[in-house]
Amino acid sequence: MTLRGGHLVDLMVAGHTVWEGVVFLYRDLHWCTPEPVFQRVVQEVQTQTEGVGQGFTLLLDGFIPTQPAIDISLVVRGDSQGVVTVRARAVPRGDILANRMGLCLMHPMSAIGQALDI
Repeated sequence: MTLRGGHLVDLMVAGHTVWEGVVFLYRDLHWCTPEPVFQRVVQEVQTQTEGVGQGFTLLLDGFIPTQPAIDISLVVRGDSQGVVTVRARAVPRGDILANRMGLCLMHPMSAIGQALDI
C-alpha cells in the first residue's frame, strides 16, 4: 500500500488489489473536505518468529484542520493471511457541525458482485 497524504491507496496482497483506497473523511457544514494533517506516522513490520506470521502495523496520529480541530488516530494492521483492518478514532476539540464523518473504503472493480465482510 502507499500512504499519500492522509489516504491509503493501492492496498495489494500477493499482486492483487484488495482496496483502491481507504481514508478517514470529515465533511463540514458546506460539504468541504479538509485534508488531515498527520504529525506522527509509525510503521512497523513484523517478521516471522516462533510460528507467528508476518504482518505490519501503521499508526497515524494527527488532526483535521477545522475550527475547532478534530484529533484523529488511525491504526492499520495487516497479517500474513491477507487480512487488513483499519481502526479510526476522531475526537473534536469542541462542538462541530458535520455532514459526514467516517471511513471511506474504495473497492476495486474486481469486487463487483463479490461477498464482502465488514
